[in-house]
Amino acid sequence: MRILYITNGISGPGGLERVLSIKTKWWIEQQSDVHIFTLNESAPKPFYDFHERIKFHNTDISGNPIQFHWNYAKAIKRIVKQVSPDIISVCDDGLKGFFVPKILETNIPIVYERHASINISKKQGISNLSNQLKHWLMKKLAFDFDKFIILTESNRKEWISDNLQVIPNPISFSNNEISNLENKKLISVGSLGYNKGTDLLIDIWHHVHSKFPEWELNLYGKLVNIDQYKAQAKNLGVKRLTFNPPEKNIQERFIESSIALVPSRSEGFGMVIIEAMQCGLPVVSFDCPQGPGDIISNGQDGYLIPPLNIKKFAEKLEALMSEQELRQKLAKNAKEKAKDYEVDNIMLQWQNLYNSLIK
Repeated sequence: MRILYITNGISGPGGLERVLSIKTKWWIEQQSDVHIFTLNESAPKPFYDFHERIKFHNTDISGNPIQFHWNYAKAIKRIVKQVSPDIISVCDDGLKGFFVPKILETNIPIVYERHASINISKKQGISNLSNQLKHWLMKKLAFDFDKFIILTESNRKEWISDNLQVIPNPISFSNNEISNLENKKLISVGSLGYNKGTDLLIDIWHHVHSKFPEWELNLYGKLVNIDQYKAQAKNLGVKRLTFNPPEKNIQERFIESSIALVPSRSEGFGMVIIEAMQCGLPVVSFDCPQGPGDIISNGQDGYLIPPLNIKKFAEKLEALMSEQELRQKLAKNAKEKAKDYEVDNIMLQWQNLYNSLIK
């Protein structure tokens, strides 16, 4: 099978790049021929490991919006003609990726992989007219794909097309080693920012840390707006809080921690949830749109907190910090839950899908 992935880039430390590295490695191991189309990455230095047999096709594009999209369309047509793929998979959460079927007008099956929730917070501008128009257009263009893949059942409510199928992300690593849940360490993974709830997490830790002075909270992720969050922590008198850059081998950080925290205002899926579970950690998360509620069974393998309810979040966190037996009970169930997201289980779903689409 010859597969062409169309994406923006593979150099960053984000979830899309991580998932793409996992999936393409699996395809290569199945003797598939994998190609990845990228933009403006002439000499990419991937944060994650991509298989050496993957063939990369980069196009440098610049100019005003009209020039950019015109050149984007020409580049995609050129690469598809060159590669002659059996199937095309679009991994681009921006608007331009939705035009790929109209650009190509081909009989080659085209699949769209949605890695982000369309339910963006108002602070990021969903209330303005341009974003409303963009999301309306995305929903209309979604019909053009042979299959439109979403990550959770909850994501269905965001789309109106009849070509939807749920295939979750796979866990990015496999290991038998798990946390002993004895280290007094909390962990949160994700780029610093409003959507990831960094400000909420600092407020939560403000309510908790003075009662548990021996515990520490470690954040790992892209350090954007770090001065803003350091100032917030300083103003609140928060201690034992550390901001760390993205960690390639994040499983090691999970294993040395005892509880994982997901304070997001919205999630496309919640990759860090299944990764934490794989390492035997209970997870406390806001029940935000659209992923955590599809993964966590409240009170069984973690806790789902009503969105923005800082007090409730702090209460459940304190309970887990106080009771190791409770941590162990939830962690055991979490490790069992993680089996559903192992690579082979997820990739067999992709294999069945692709086989059904290729005539």
